[in-house]
Amino acid sequence: MCRFLLRSLPPQQWLSRDGHESFDDDEVAAAMNGAFVCIKVDRESGPDMEQNAVYMNAHRRAHGRASWTMTCFLTPGGRPF
Repeated sequence: MCRFLLRSLPPQQWLSRDGHESFDDDEVAAAMNGAFVCIKVDRESGPDMEQNAVYMNAHRRAHGRASWTMTCFLTPGGRPF
């Protein structure tokens, strides 16, 4: 099953609020969990910078800019697409 990755910075209050608004909705959660393995990682608790660069480059290609919060769709093997 493909993965949906959300990486954020924990101290930023609006990111936390935005995550709750997006992921606490039962319909959204059912749709996302039915199609993806959903993963939320605080950037500071998973600072694997080499892998982070891979995800950030994919995010930049998809969105035209690099930013936090960063979201990526990943293959079952963890490669962004």
